[in-house]
Amino acid sequence: MYKITKTILFILSLSSFGLQAASFDCKRAATKIETMICQDKELSVFDEVLSNAYNELRNLSTDIELSSIKTDQRNWLKVRNNSCGTIASCIKAYSLRIVELKKLTSSERSKENLHAMSRVNASEQLDCANASTTLEINECLSLDLDSANQVMRTYLDKSLEQKKNDPVSVESIKQSQAAWIAYRDAQCGAVFDTWRTGPIRVSMDLECRLELTYIRTRVLWASFLTYMDSTPPVLPEPKL
Repeated sequence: MYKITKTILFILSLSSFGLQAASFDCKRAATKIETMICQDKELSVFDEVLSNAYNELRNLSTDIELSSIKTDQRNWLKVRNNSCGTIASCIKAYSLRIVELKKLTSSERSKENLHAMSRVNASEQLDCANASTTLEINECLSLDLDSANQVMRTYLDKSLEQKKNDPVSVESIKQSQAAWIAYRDAQCGAVFDTWRTGPIRVSMDLECRLELTYIRTRVLWASFLTYMDSTPPVLPEPKL
């Protein structure tokens, strides 16, 4: 699997970058890792591919996100420097990082699509009932997810309000929500990774998040906004 992955990336990259394509001037290589990159044609291409993926993500990110992205990249470089004992181990590290950066870029593009949708006139709104292209489907899923998150937030806020005189319960609800977010990101990240080489990877990630958000909203309702007797619920039962 590893050999196939690195070979595919290598062949694809050659069409855009040339054989010796490090992201820096090899005449100024100063570290062991930089020298290794410059001496190996395949690793050099990986370095250029990763650099372009990182710069693409930076260009799509907000100023607030940019600081976190830069820190994350610096941390990865430290890990790379410690793990690149051989060409093979270094290529593996680069492969994993490129997939991660592409995943983040896809997420940023999804947000950008959603923002673009909000700026068009009502007459130009996408007909989600007849969405057919991957881009259209992703835009519609993003809109659905945004709506589902707003509904979930309403049920979460109402749950916290119901327990406002019980600080233990309030803290427990907040902790459970934080744990759910971590689970959602891990689960849907795994779904994305499973489909990472296909054109529907973003769609699958969005569908995962949408389904889990619906379920979480109903769990909030059933756990904190209903009664054991015939008293009506605080909020109506959410639709799945």
